[in-house]
Amino acid sequence: MYKTLSESHFIGSLQKETHDFWAALHPPLQRNWESHEIPEENACDKDRMYISWYFYSQTGKKRIVDKNNQNGLSVPYLYRLFPDAHFVYIKRNPGDNINSLIQGWNKDDEFATWSNNLISAN
Repeated sequence: MYKTLSESHFIGSLQKETHDFWAALHPPLQRNWESHEIPEENACDKDRMYISWYFYSQTGKKRIVDKNNQNGLSVPYLYRLFPDAHFVYIKRNPGDNINSLIQGWNKDDEFATWSNNLISAN
């Protein structure tokens, strides 16, 4: 579904997951790492303008598709910012989902590159 939507000429996509963007905007550390949810009360015009600018500057599109499962925790926040947004939830067979995760674990060069940016504790 994401691949199909992200290839549309009408919808912008960064062609990557955006956990880092959302975590930088409202760091989970500020909520004592309780959740990746961005509470609805954090929605403000400043966020709307910054998010709109960021995605438009990267994609040239006013509508975007974002594949970030953590955004499922922040739907009230996102809906308050963008009341005309559409949310697509994919329901998968649990066995297929687990199999996909296991296959991804075996492809470090494709799916684990985010860890290359971690600072070593040594």
